[in-house]
Amino acid sequence: MNKRVLILTYYWPPGSGPGVQRWLKFSKYLIDFGWKPEIVTVRDGSYPSYDESLIDEIPSEVKVHKTKTIEPFKVFNALTGNRGKKSSVGMSGIKDSGSPVKKLGLYVRANFFIPDARMGWNKFAQKKCEQLLSDKDYGAVITTGPPHSTHLIGLKLKEKFGVNWIADFRDPWTGIYYNEFLPRTQTAKKKDAELEKSVLKSADSVITVSEGLSQELADISNRESGIEVLFNGFDTDDLPTQFQKRKDFFVISYIGNYKDNQVVPELESALEELLNDDENFKNDFRLIITGNISPQTSNRFQKSLGDAFIREDFVQHKVAVEKMVSSGMLLFVIPQTKGNHLILTGKLFEYLASGSDLLSIGPVDGNASKIIESAERGDMIDYSDKASIKDAIMNSYENWKQSKKETEKFSLSKKVLEYSRKGQAKELIKIIENCRNED
Repeated sequence: MNKRVLILTYYWPPGSGPGVQRWLKFSKYLIDFGWKPEIVTVRDGSYPSYDESLIDEIPSEVKVHKTKTIEPFKVFNALTGNRGKKSSVGMSGIKDSGSPVKKLGLYVRANFFIPDARMGWNKFAQKKCEQLLSDKDYGAVITTGPPHSTHLIGLKLKEKFGVNWIADFRDPWTGIYYNEFLPRTQTAKKKDAELEKSVLKSADSVITVSEGLSQELADISNRESGIEVLFNGFDTDDLPTQFQKRKDFFVISYIGNYKDNQVVPELESALEELLNDDENFKNDFRLIITGNISPQTSNRFQKSLGDAFIREDFVQHKVAVEKMVSSGMLLFVIPQTKGNHLILTGKLFEYLASGSDLLSIGPVDGNASKIIESAERGDMIDYSDKASIKDAIMNSYENWKQSKKETEKFSLSKKVLEYSRKGQAKELIKIIENCRNED
């Protein structure tokens, strides 16, 4: 049996975030199960955040092939006044692009880079893949998006080599939330939709991160089978064996990129009321957001919470997990956007595994809500339910006050362990094997 797998991913260390973690961890556990993953990725890519420490997590057995790229994002950032900055997170801030130069940059991005502005990598990655496929056999080729332009490489490799091709959708394609803000022409929208359908219909198997997104892709493609769910999960190796839970402050933490569409006025109002009504809470409480956040959203928190709000720069993944585990409570907010009932976010599973209380805010009937409930880690609270938000915070605060400042053994429930990266890698292997058996 050929256990060599070729994985095409734009996001790879030193980039960071869920897209990097997903295939870095899958590669790790594929090796543990006797498979041989090889990576084709970009050299000097444009990432919203970086974590050099993740380079050390790349298994020595993984062969990584890096290629050149042409980065339209650098031109886009220059046109929108962001020269020299990291690439934006999920096109954040596009609604506020009011200047003529920014509008021009957005128009170019929306109508000339279809499906996305990473497509300058494709010809280089495709050339490398063709060299590799000509030299040796691979049991499967996997493409992962965003950027969904990566799937177009898989489409061409399928046509030329007849490879067993698996397309991994970590986010929607045409249904991605920021598309509704892009000034796209009908011609551009039509072309994008045609490319998406072509990929979905041509791939031997499609995998994605949630049940809801799986159904959305099935509706678009009219596929009756071949769309599977592989959760991002969490890596047990990233978690501590023991931890000191109690801190000098009752900290509610948000770890990661906090987008403008995650602003919850009722959360701000609830915290303001608690700070004004309870002197002990005021002295004990801190809200810490660690990661990227827009100036306007940061200013909102600063205005409503004052010194109780702390913003920290992005940290390495290991430190991020330590912060999750040691926080009194973790803030989990599903973005308020069309189709948000499908959204899980990459951090959900590490949040579940952290052992910290969760303040989960989002659609109560969404995919994330079902997973939180199945893991027995509390309930999802609607964005408008200020009373429940306050109750959840105060219950966690009371638990924090009663806890002792001592080292505790770290453990995971069986319900949470179902979402481990290792378990998800086993499911990936089944998908690869089924894909090959259908030849």
